[in-house]
Amino acid sequence: MRTTLLLLMLAVSPANAMRGPYIVNATTGSVRFCWRDTQDHCATWQDLEAGKPFLYEIQGKLRTASTLPLPGGKIRFAAFGDSGRGNNKQKRVAAAVEAYKPQFVVVLGDIVYPRGKDKHYDEKYFDPYRKTLERIPFFPVIGNHDYGNYIFQNEKAAQRLQTYKKIHHRPRYYSFSVGGVDFFSIDTNKEGYNINPAASILKGSDQWNWLEGELRKSKALWKIALMHVPAYSSGGHGSSLSVRAALHPLFKKYGVALVLQGHDHHYERSRSIDGTVYVVAGTGGSKVGKLRKKPREIWSEFTLGSIGFLGVEIQGARLRLEFFDADGQLRDYSEITKLQ
Repeated sequence: MRTTLLLLMLAVSPANAMRGPYIVNATTGSVRFCWRDTQDHCATWQDLEAGKPFLYEIQGKLRTASTLPLPGGKIRFAAFGDSGRGNNKQKRVAAAVEAYKPQFVVVLGDIVYPRGKDKHYDEKYFDPYRKTLERIPFFPVIGNHDYGNYIFQNEKAAQRLQTYKKIHHRPRYYSFSVGGVDFFSIDTNKEGYNINPAASILKGSDQWNWLEGELRKSKALWKIALMHVPAYSSGGHGSSLSVRAALHPLFKKYGVALVLQGHDHHYERSRSIDGTVYVVAGTGGSKVGKLRKKPREIWSEFTLGSIGFLGVEIQGARLRLEFFDADGQLRDYSEITKLQ
């Protein structure tokens, strides 16, 4: 274990630190950090050992971070969305996630309320997750509030998108792999509140063609899709039938085992739908949303009105789902097994 490796020293006073450091990307052999003092900085550490912790120094302070694991071992990550309130609920969930010791975190959109402005990121993102952000990567999914909750095409939404890209160093949609598991982060947001989903997810669009191509070339046993506006949900916003119509056939065709969603502020796990399990986990710190009245949707296996996070462990042909509340108590458990 290379725990004595000192990677970088900067001649910057710690008193000047304003934001970070935080990890914006990691691989099996490299980690990229960003931070802010009087301006924004980024640097990449390379030639590291896969799946191992190391020491680094930025602005006079030693910290520990880790690279991502090689295929073949166990991967463990946390997922939640709709978190960016800066309130006690968010901080409780953040502490529970830190105690879970994931290898990385997925944030399922609405990262900073109300409109994804840079000035709100410190209170509602960097401060609550400071200990985790400096140690492991967060993989974001863009939500409607990260667009500023504006109509997609307007100028203010474009400004919020640029803020999102600058902070997270990610485009609207992208793919990544961890430990042999392939992930696909998709933009399913609406063009405006309570009107039709964006045309960018419809069959034949640039994003749809990109996703179809990424799924087609993936050889991974486990494929996991990440998106904000849900295809299946019993919450206040409910299922987006247009998102479902555009994307579920792709998930079925290419064997996507799990779809993680946000937008509605509750936890829900579906039954297997054509081989795909859909989970809503907009539970990162917003007020718990109302669930639709009974009877339960025939596709819905379990619902819970609680804040918390989803823990996912994958090893070989087994995937384990666990939902923990903000006190770290296990509230739901399920497994998915694949034939190899």
